[in-house]
Amino acid sequence: MEITEGKIVLNRRRNLRYSLNKLVAGGLGSIIEVSRTGTKLRKNKSDMFDKPETIIPLAGRQLKCRLIWQDEKMAGLEFLTPFEDVDFIIKNIKRLKDAAFRTQKKLSDEAVTEFIRTESTSTIINLMAELESKNTNLKVLKELIYKLPGLTKMVTEKAGIFKKDDDFIENDVDFAVKRLGIDTVKKTASDFIKIENDKSDQEEEDNTFDMLKILKAVLIPKLSPFFGYKDQNGEASALMSLETKGIEILLAKGGNSLQSFYKDPSQIYSEMTRFLEKMAYDKDLLQINSLYTNNFKKTLSSLFDGYLLAHLCRNPHYNPDRQLKICVSKINLSFAYIAYIIFLAAESIIESKKASINILLNRLLKTGMDTDRLISFIDNSVKEANSILKDIGRRGSIKTMSLTRTSVRAKDLFAKDAQSTRFISCMSAFAQTKRLIIRYEDETYAHYLLGKVIDSEDFSMYSSVFCVIPCENISQDELSPEAFSYFNLVILKNFDKLNKNLMRSLLKLWNTFDGSIILTFSSYNMVDYSMKDLFNYFKEFVIDLPSPFSDERVYKKMVEHTLAYSNPFSGNTDFEGGQYLNDLFSMNQIRGNELIHKVQQAAKPQPDPKQLQPCVKPQSGTQAPPGTKLQPGVEAMPGFKKKLP
Repeated sequence: MEITEGKIVLNRRRNLRYSLNKLVAGGLGSIIEVSRTGTKLRKNKSDMFDKPETIIPLAGRQLKCRLIWQDEKMAGLEFLTPFEDVDFIIKNIKRLKDAAFRTQKKLSDEAVTEFIRTESTSTIINLMAELESKNTNLKVLKELIYKLPGLTKMVTEKAGIFKKDDDFIENDVDFAVKRLGIDTVKKTASDFIKIENDKSDQEEEDNTFDMLKILKAVLIPKLSPFFGYKDQNGEASALMSLETKGIEILLAKGGNSLQSFYKDPSQIYSEMTRFLEKMAYDKDLLQINSLYTNNFKKTLSSLFDGYLLAHLCRNPHYNPDRQLKICVSKINLSFAYIAYIIFLAAESIIESKKASINILLNRLLKTGMDTDRLISFIDNSVKEANSILKDIGRRGSIKTMSLTRTSVRAKDLFAKDAQSTRFISCMSAFAQTKRLIIRYEDETYAHYLLGKVIDSEDFSMYSSVFCVIPCENISQDELSPEAFSYFNLVILKNFDKLNKNLMRSLLKLWNTFDGSIILTFSSYNMVDYSMKDLFNYFKEFVIDLPSPFSDERVYKKMVEHTLAYSNPFSGNTDFEGGQYLNDLFSMNQIRGNELIHKVQQAAKPQPDPKQLQPCVKPQSGTQAPPGTKLQPGVEAMPGFKKKLP
């Protein structure tokens, strides 16, 4: 990072550098990095090169180079002609060891769509939330009553309308509500709910889901005005009440072994739970809910895109299935941020999660409320939710939110190495540059770390209204800057996977958006070669996420983060991961290995060990342990003291 004539320039390098597997460069040493214009050499001897120019063998050619710098161990050389052999770089580039674990028990689309549950509980909760609201929407109220045949009959008969059950029409409900008034309707609805509750013999475990559903129903109308969203037809409330539908399906398929994954809101909304679901069933909760919505709640399908974006706000490292296409519209983005705030509120209020409390209060500062008013706002929401819980006859109540909070600190996120120091410096400068592009080698870990950074009070983004958009999932051919008018920060992850038709829209957004923009891309997609013109336009804003290939401290910090993230789900207690330090593994590989036993237990209570071997991507120079069952052309992963099952 440099400051030139008052302007902050994050990157002065002309080209990207790529870490390579060791390549011998004659008697001079070995090549460890290469770019279009030069290379970094690890010297065989500590003697200084005495000639200003030299020749090195690379990609079957003899390349003339100019000496730029050297010390006792390393030397930097500049090619006299550009190195354009991108295929050679792809073949020799360093990669983290990664593995694709075989799905334990596939859950087909048909199995999901056939699993239809009654919607009465969700409808009742939305009804009670509407009745508790100071600004009851009569249109929504009548629609909710009409969805419950038993309640329709009770309300209309109380108003003097007597018909057979199947003969009632919406106009009958309209007439009854006008004649009886809201107070009487509410009393009648409460009586109906208590009767239904006595019939259902609800288990204690259902209370958490009820608290969650009710809290969401209360918060949606309260938060909507702050973020430019109008839930006129109750679509947001209906969609949020259906999010546990996929959990019902997963529990039905996985039995009690999956129950522990959904005890608390932080587990329900965790990306780690999505990872476990994919390992177990090849489908995660959002895919299942998408199928359910598209097949049985089609009026909510367009808004589901916003719900998907809400999960990306909470977990930027979540990678949606490529088949889940997202329409990036103003409505969907506004709903996404409201849903994201509700996720945080559920974790903060129901679970008293200290980190979530801190993030929630910081994000809500953009509403214009100070801390005292925010706390009062939350307390009133809890009281309203408890009133509904009482009305529907549920045991227990939601406690007032704790004010004990913990914040994310930069010193805990990064290793103490030169590249991490530079990255922190660039992230601090982002408050002035408002544009930033991050290159990574481990997609999941990069966005996991980015999520921590944007929540940290050490940087400028902790109170921003933001969105995270996976470029490979965008459905439309144009991105309108107007869609982001309520946002201070736009994060476009994996811009190197953006549809070519959207590149012009990306440039327009980059040049005209008043807020801040972060783009991310993979080192392995060679954007300086594949998108040369676009890279040259953006390159002064490109920075590297600290690379595990640059310093062992960076990799060790990643292992520690991964274990701290996965241990609450795996039940393991090792936070150092010594068995992963003999080689360089991806975040997904490490946590997959840590969680495989949990996944097997969830998917197959009585597993057949012969069918549970993980499928590992090929790694050169590795051999399978005796008896390991691999797909054709696949080799086993080396270096584990803790064997894969």
